[in-house]
Amino acid sequence: MKKGKFNKWIILVALLLVLVIVWVLVIKSGFSKKQDNGDIIVKDNVHTITRETDSDKQPDRVKENELVFSKNPRYKKGDIIVAGIIDSAENGFIRRVLETTEKNGGYVVKTEPAVLTDVFEKAHIVKSFTITDSGIEEDDFYSLQSQMSDEVQGMAYSKNEKKNTYSVIKLSDTEEKKNDSTLADSDYLLGLSFDENIEDVTIKGDAGFNVWIEIILDIQNGEVKFGVAIKDESGTEIHLQRGSDLEKEVEKNIYKKILPNYEFNVAGVPVVVTNEIGGVVGGNIDIEGAIGISYESTSENIHGFMYDSRTNKVEEIKENKYQSDGLEWDTMQVSGSSTAEISLHLITKLYGSTGMDLSVGVSGDVNGEAKLSANPELVGYAGKLALSIAPKVDGTLVVSVPVIDEKLIEQPLFRVKLKPFWEKTWESSQNWKEDLEWTGTGEQGVTYITRYGEINMVSCPVFQFNVPTEWEIETEQVNNGIVDENVVISNDNGIKVSYWSCQSKLGGGSQRIVKANITKVADSEFVAGYPSGTNTDYVDQHIIICHFQKNK
Repeated sequence: MKKGKFNKWIILVALLLVLVIVWVLVIKSGFSKKQDNGDIIVKDNVHTITRETDSDKQPDRVKENELVFSKNPRYKKGDIIVAGIIDSAENGFIRRVLETTEKNGGYVVKTEPAVLTDVFEKAHIVKSFTITDSGIEEDDFYSLQSQMSDEVQGMAYSKNEKKNTYSVIKLSDTEEKKNDSTLADSDYLLGLSFDENIEDVTIKGDAGFNVWIEIILDIQNGEVKFGVAIKDESGTEIHLQRGSDLEKEVEKNIYKKILPNYEFNVAGVPVVVTNEIGGVVGGNIDIEGAIGISYESTSENIHGFMYDSRTNKVEEIKENKYQSDGLEWDTMQVSGSSTAEISLHLITKLYGSTGMDLSVGVSGDVNGEAKLSANPELVGYAGKLALSIAPKVDGTLVVSVPVIDEKLIEQPLFRVKLKPFWEKTWESSQNWKEDLEWTGTGEQGVTYITRYGEINMVSCPVFQFNVPTEWEIETEQVNNGIVDENVVISNDNGIKVSYWSCQSKLGGGSQRIVKANITKVADSEFVAGYPSGTNTDYVDQHIIICHFQKNK
């Protein structure tokens, strides 16, 4: 009996020990700060501050290396503080506590930058956003969640339904108008209409954009993978005009907006995304003469990067798809090169500190020599031009303050120049150099075309008149003293008809005039016409015309 009772006591004590151990583990687990939410494990020493945090537990001031509190926050050395969007730090922050001191009735917490591997023991996060004119909206599409612990091979995006209308911002007067762009029938969430004069270079057109952002964060065993990718769909129309010699690069921001910060929560830890979006137009002009450039294009692109702390390497992500019907140009005479460019500029970062600065767009280029020509064997122009439209991409992995990994540093992205997606060489003929030197008359069959603008490489009115059968061109003079241009035609009967273009206003005591006398009148097959509004009179079967035009 004693032996049986002794065994019962042993069993009872053992059960009590098990219960005590279980109770201790439960209590320890309940009071532990560590949060384990499946794929997310937050470290024990992490403290968070959000707008929902009591005001006396939020910092009154946030400086580069210190936080000032009105009440003792009771942080310990080595604690990690993660702040979301709060009044004293709209971009949020991640800090490590060094020490806390009391000063002037407040508490100063000395800190240094901390990173997300100090916050999470384990994390697998993929977030996708759509950018609108008023901010960003979170999507429900996670393309890489199943791949986060393995090698990331690519990025995909949701083709979420687009809106059919958008706001077009008239940047000249900042008025908002609905569907004021020629791209208004397209499904773009962001639209711009612009008409700018930059140092005597006129650039105008329309642009529409759809933009998505994807952010990837994978933390495990002290290592981190971090990626940002931006997808854009765009449609652009651009026209550039330059009317005289110029050697300069011009650029102007036609739109710039800092979007509201966005905060999302990961197992109680606030993560802040900051975004800035803009549009830029410009050109690189090195010409003698004048040039006009016009083109339209559409594109779908993905640009981004993936950082892996195990290799300390950054892999670029880039996919490009462009389309255009080509580039059009016009000129009186030009020699040199000129480009017309438009690009979307987007900066997206975590906590306003680490992310990507991306500029993506297109550039139309004209390079060579051309001029108007009256050569009847050509189609109006002589010369040779190389024409192209190419992608224009420039980026930077931005690290102003480390928040991902201390080894990740700021570095350039997409420095390799991309090949044109459309190009063509135009030439007037195989002997285009000789075409440029052609000095024939203005006579083209039975029609005469005045040549002052062609010869002097200026934009001016061009006149033409018919040369009847058995009439000949007797005189062609350009830049002859006070006469800009004089053309005389005559027939076998001695009749002469003259065309005069004069520099100066006719009449007036101090003004010079040019007088043309009719030396002989006879019957002919020549039928005279005259511009409306001119003074006319008749002598027998002949019409006398007096016409002058004042310079404006």
